[in-house]
Amino acid sequence: MNRCKVSLDGSLAIIEWIDAFGLDNLEAALNQVTHTPGFHNGMPLLIVEPGTGLGPSPKSLESSAAVFGDFASHFGNKIAMTVSRDVHFGLGRMLEAYCELHGIAFRPFRDAQTARQWLLGGVLNR
Repeated sequence: MNRCKVSLDGSLAIIEWIDAFGLDNLEAALNQVTHTPGFHNGMPLLIVEPGTGLGPSPKSLESSAAVFGDFASHFGNKIAMTVSRDVHFGLGRMLEAYCELHGIAFRPFRDAQTARQWLLGGVLNR
């Protein structure tokens, strides 16, 4: 079972995976964020993946996008994920494509600072 830490930082909601990112408790983590004191609808979401094993199948990426779609309006339809490995960046790009089908602006990034800039101001450098 994956574990995560949920927090708010200014105008961002953050999920930091302690173990590998996974579908099995994505919905629970998203619920936890939306019920965190101080959270408000429209707050963009930053997911921090620790590089310990993002390796889902295309089907689970598609399922993750559907779960994000259920929560997208809570996060202003804007979600970023930081990844530490090239293969995870590629999987993040696949997830980006699936998220587009749900009307979600999802982007993978290699560092949190660039992800924060994009979430808050639209910078597209990855």
